[in-house]
Amino acid sequence: MTEAQQPDPRTTAFSTAEDCQDVIISGGGPAGLSAALTLARARRSTTVIDAGEPRNAAAEHIHGMLGFEDIAPHEFLERGRREVTAHGAEIIFGRARNIGRRDDESFTVATDTAEEFRARRLIIATGISDQLPHIPGLRERWGRDVLHCPYCHGWEVRGRRIGIVASCEDSIKQALTFHQWSDDVTFLANGRTVDAEDRLRLRAVGISIVDDALAEAIIDSEGIRSMRLEDGSEIECDALGVSPSSDAHLDMLEDLGVHWETHPLGRFIETDAAGRTAVHGVWAAGNCANLSAQVGWAAAHGALVAQDINADLIRTDVEHAVENLRERESWAEEDAGRGEHTGLLQE
Repeated sequence: MTEAQQPDPRTTAFSTAEDCQDVIISGGGPAGLSAALTLARARRSTTVIDAGEPRNAAAEHIHGMLGFEDIAPHEFLERGRREVTAHGAEIIFGRARNIGRRDDESFTVATDTAEEFRARRLIIATGISDQLPHIPGLRERWGRDVLHCPYCHGWEVRGRRIGIVASCEDSIKQALTFHQWSDDVTFLANGRTVDAEDRLRLRAVGISIVDDALAEAIIDSEGIRSMRLEDGSEIECDALGVSPSSDAHLDMLEDLGVHWETHPLGRFIETDAAGRTAVHGVWAAGNCANLSAQVGWAAAHGALVAQDINADLIRTDVEHAVENLRERESWAEEDAGRGEHTGLLQE
C-alpha cells in the first residue's frame, strides 16, 4: 500500500469496539494531552478518555509554565484539546472503568458511559487525588491561599504571613522552602512532635513554631485570615502551606498487574525513565508517575512517553513487516522450485 493509500489518522474516526487504534490515553490533563498531541502529529490513531477532573482545577491560575504564566487551568486545557483534535486525535469525556487485555496483546478500555475502545498501547495519565488534613476551612481555600507548592504559588504570597500546617515528615522541608519567599513563616505543628534538630533548623532561619493543635482556618471575604487553635487563640496568616497525601488513581489497573510505589506523600505508579510500567504495552505519564510534577514537567513527560511509544510501535511494525517479507520470499522460492521440477519432468 502506497503512502497515498494509507488511511489518514487526521480524518479517521475510531469509536467502536471493533476498531483497534494505536494508543488509548486515560486522562486528559497536561500529560495526557501532550502525549496525544505528539502521537497525533506522528500520525498515530489516538483516543483520550478524560474524566474532566484535573488536579489543579481549584487553582485560579497556572504559574511557572513558560509561555503560559497566569493562564487559568481550564483555559490551558481547552487550548490543548483544540490542538489535539485539530491533529486528528479523539477526546471522549468519560471515566475509564475497566481495562483488560486480549489474546492478541491489545488492550480494551470500557468507560462509565458504556463505550468500549481497543488499542495496541495504553498510557495512564489519570493524575492524583489530594487528601488534605481534616481541618475545617482548608478545602474551601485549596489552590488559592491554601497551597502546597512554593514554586507554583510562592511568588503570589511573597513577603506575606505564611503558616505551614504540619501534616507529614516533609512539612519541615516545606516550611524551610517557603521561607525563601517570606521572612514571616510560622510552623504550625498541630500537635505533632518536632524533634530538637528540626526545631534548631527552623529557629535558625527565623521560623517560629506553634506546637498546639489546630481547630480551624478562619476565612473572611478576602480569604484566609488566621488559624484558630483548640484553646481559642489565633495565629494570623495570609496563606497556608500544606503537604497533602496524594494517591494516583490505581483501581482500574489492578487486573493488569501494574506496580506502584509508596512514598511518604502517597502512592504513584512505578515506571522507568521513559514512563514504561512493568506491564508490556502500558506507560504512565505525569502526576500518577511523579507526585511532585508541576504542569510543565507533566506536559514534557507526556511528550517523552509518546515518543517512546511511537518508537516502540515502529520497531514492532518493522519486525512484522520483515517476517511477512521473509514468508513471501520463502513461498516464492518454493513456487519457483516446484515450477523447475515440473519442467524437468515434462522434458
